Amino acid sequence: MCKKIIKNDNYIINAALQSGKFLLDGFQSKYFFSNSNLNEMDNIPTFKSSSELVLEEDIKSQNIIIESINKFDPDSKIYSEELSNLNTLNVDTSNRKYLIDPLDGTHNYYYGLPFWGVSIAVLDSYNNSVFGVIYLPFYDLLIYGDGDQTFTKHKGISIKSSSTRNTLISKSLICYDSNPFRISEYAEKLYRLVSRFSFCIRTTGSAVFDTALIATGSSSARIWNNTNSYDIAASIPIVNGIGGKITDHTGKKCSIFTSSVVASSSSSIHTELLDLFKQIVP
Repeated sequence: MCKKIIKNDNYIINAALQSGKFLLDGFQSKYFFSNSNLNEMDNIPTFKSSSELVLEEDIKSQNIIIESINKFDPDSKIYSEELSNLNTLNVDTSNRKYLIDPLDGTHNYYYGLPFWGVSIAVLDSYNNSVFGVIYLPFYDLLIYGDGDQTFTKHKGISIKSSSTRNTLISKSLICYDSNPFRISEYAEKLYRLVSRFSFCIRTTGSAVFDTALIATGSSSARIWNNTNSYDIAASIPIVNGIGGKITDHTGKKCSIFTSSVVASSSSSIHTELLDLFKQIVP
């Protein structure tokens, strides 16, 4: 099924591209081609909590993806944070379903930072992520994979991706969850530990952006502490497809329902990180 998706089912990729074009047009018109500033914008966010907001673009991007997928696969179920249906995903045994994040990095998007993207994952009857697409519109960077192989297309040029970072943590850039100090004491301690041993650590505020950094060789790893299924679903087959590793913090195989996840560009980096994690008890 995975190979068939990559070979024939371009509508999944096209759905991400269409959504990304819509998002990029709005982003550029607000921050690069007008005199508007944040206080004058018509796009007033809805605050879902004291630390989380949703934009009109989140919903419109979601609708574009759903409409695009439904044209080619009208019987499959689509799951998304904004559809409020994720609570039923774990009992869905459909042979084929989709898990989407129509705008990962909403806060970055709202404040004019280019670290955001779109992700679509295809799940099988066991909710294994068998195909993932990530698109970063601002950089015109498309990445997709099926767990066995991953491809990257940048400005129309397509290449097969492979593990490109096989070095020591002391020479590596590691990406980390945003606001670790808000997540838990464990997340804070782990952040300080990784910061001490890595060459540098970054929090971009976007899971799909960080996965793209791994797939293109810019970063060696990404650490999640309390993540959601839509944040990692597309990342699993993409990271595996470059020959990387993605597990929970103890080294066990992760699923889309695993909350504490680490993705690395190589086995050696992954082993070093897991050894570090042992120093902190969750």
